[in-house]
This record gives sequence, structure tokens and C-alpha cells, in this order.
Amino acid sequence: IYNTYGITETGSWIAGSENNPANVEDGFIGQPWGSEFLITIEDNNEIINNCVNFTECKENELGYVWVKTASLMKEYYKREDLTKEFIFNSWFFTGDKGFLDLNGNLYLRGRVRNEINKGGIKVMPEDIDIQLEKNENVVEACAFGIEDTISGQDVNVAIVLKHGIEVNEVKSWLRDKISSYKFPTKWYVLDAIPKTERGKVNRQAVAKFCTENKN
Repeated sequence: IYNTYGITETGSWIAGSENNPANVEDGFIGQPWGSEFLITIEDNNEIINNCVNFTECKENELGYVWVKTASLMKEYYKREDLTKEFIFNSWFFTGDKGFLDLNGNLYLRGRVRNEINKGGIKVMPEDIDIQLEKNENVVEACAFGIEDTISGQDVNVAIVLKHGIEVNEVKSWLRDKISSYKFPTKWYVLDAIPKTERGKVNRQAVAKFCTENKN
């Protein structure tokens, strides 16, 4: 097994890839295991609050990931409001964005809550992380959104570099690797990216750490 996918609400792994798939890349998950995936144009707010039907995305079209599985929780404990917000006709809104390819393989591209809205253009910070971490001089990267009076939000990034590497070297390398609207306007060079007790990155916490502790 190469990649697996599961969330707390499903109680276990519900998708993954076995053997050695030729199309492995960042974000590749693979086939559902006893589950079904649905990728929709609308998010949970549009579908549930506005009572609209699912509009299913085409193959390789980025959208919102829903899952239906026998292992899905019954409800959020004493939170009927949350249950109604995320479960619709037995489909669970995962909060992920991704797509299905021709063979039904799932690819993830980021979390909805992490989206940066820069002047109406949605930027997935995970895209920036992945690109930066392809540079051999970058140890780790974490992009995040910061409030901006003109564009609504702007793209910033925290980065850990190998010893002796200047950040301007990485900036120059990145410029022709991503779209200009994704290019971070402010860079924070850290000794380490702050993480939770479980070793995970919380982008909001990283943003707070950077803006409060770095010039």
C-alpha cells in the first residue's frame, strides 16, 4: 500500500493505492475501498443551505470531495447543527478539494478551509508547498493567507532552508514555476515550521507565529 485516505468521521481508511501505480504524484490517493466518491461543483453550503442538487464534476475537473461509506459515523455527538452541515442524503462532505481521473482514482489538491481568496481568485496553499518542496534546498514550506485591504487576502509563506542557502535563490527559482498570482508576497525564513502536538501543520497557527514573531 502506497497511499491511504481516511478521516475521523469514517473511522478507518476508505481509499488507497496498492502495488506500485505508475501515476503516483503529490496528492494521488487511488481507489475507494468499499466506498464511493463524488466530486461536485457546489460545496456543502450551496447544496445544503440552498437545497440545490449535486452537479457532478467531469473527469479531472477540480471540485469538492464527498464520500459515501458504510463506516461513516451516525452523527456528531450532541451537534445536530454540524451533522446537518456535513451530511446530505448519506453523503459526507470531507472538506477536501480534488478530482477523479478516468479510472476513478482520487487526487487531492487541498483543504477548503485553507483556500486563499486573492482578489476573487482561489489559491490552494498546498500547491505552493508542493512546488517549493521540489527544490532541493528547501527543507519544508507552508503557505498561508494574510488579510489584505486591496485584494482581500494575500499569499505569504514560511520556509525552512538548508544551511547557507539565501531565500532570494529560492524566490528566483520559483518565479517561473507557478502562476504570478500564487507567488508569495512575503516570505518568512524559519528554523522550523511550528506544528501541533500531533506533528501536524496548522496554517492559521503558522500565520500567527510568523506575523507576531518575525519582521
